[in-house]
Amino acid sequence: TGFENPFTFLKNSLIAFIFTSLGPFPWQMRYLRHFLILPETILWYLALFFAIKGVIKFIKLRYRAILPLIIFSIIIFGALSLYLTNFGIATRIRMPAFISLFCLAPFGINWASNNKIIKFFSKKLDFLTT
Repeated sequence: TGFENPFTFLKNSLIAFIFTSLGPFPWQMRYLRHFLILPETILWYLALFFAIKGVIKFIKLRYRAILPLIIFSIIIFGALSLYLTNFGIATRIRMPAFISLFCLAPFGINWASNNKIIKFFSKKLDFLTT
């Protein structure tokens, strides 16, 4: 934990927060049973991308809906990273924080649907729907 030095404590807490919120990383998986969590992790990365895009775009317009979800998720991730050392337990308990951040993903998907790159690819793939 690094209680002897405040800078060590902050560094260790930040690393634990990153591992709790974004882990397990693919290079950390050693056994075949670890790869069962990989689809969830990839889906989480995609949803997090859209949630961040949506928050950046709509924070001024819809801050009353966005801020409680973000604060709730940060508190859960922070508590898990400070109090739990077993990563398997933290992976199972962090689901409420994920669900609250998944609620922000539609804001980013709305942004992506207005993006020219998405429109370009949707025109190129129109032959699949006809």
